Amino acid sequence: SIKSVFPFISEGYEYPCSIQNIKLDYLHNEGEIEAFIDEDENLLVNFYDIHFLDNRKFYNPDDTFNFILMGLASNVEVVENDDMISMEQDQDNIYEIYSVVRSINKYSDNINGEKVWRMTIVLGFTPDGEDIPLDVYLTKKSLEDNPLPEEGDNVYLTVHIQGYLYNIEK
Repeated sequence: SIKSVFPFISEGYEYPCSIQNIKLDYLHNEGEIEAFIDEDENLLVNFYDIHFLDNRKFYNPDDTFNFILMGLASNVEVVENDDMISMEQDQDNIYEIYSVVRSINKYSDNINGEKVWRMTIVLGFTPDGEDIPLDVYLTKKSLEDNPLPEEGDNVYLTVHIQGYLYNIEK
């Protein structure tokens, strides 16, 4: 089953990430970055850099870099929650998110033998009221016999957020 978006998927939203902290996950040889992903520094997110070993020489706390972020869902279900948006991270760096589906479409019929959908959800809002979106990729396994969400549905999902450094001279 798919455990990481890399190397299968590289599409997501670009964010100017103001790095607050960098941790190395020695077990998986991955780097976890804690950064504000909005220019107003209201939304702090932890994500794994899928190219950390190549990029680690660039990073310093308090720097801002552009990252493409996306999520890989391990569980998705439609819920009744009156458009509530919330994110909570557990000790394994998995997010439990309540959100609203802005769009959903089939991404591929066969990535590593699985059908994959791309679902855009809302992580939060800018002070101007604009969405802060995240593309989340899900498979039949992540649906766990639940129906495929539709645009406008309220959802609960568990997500592993991943990203990669974008548009930097190496």
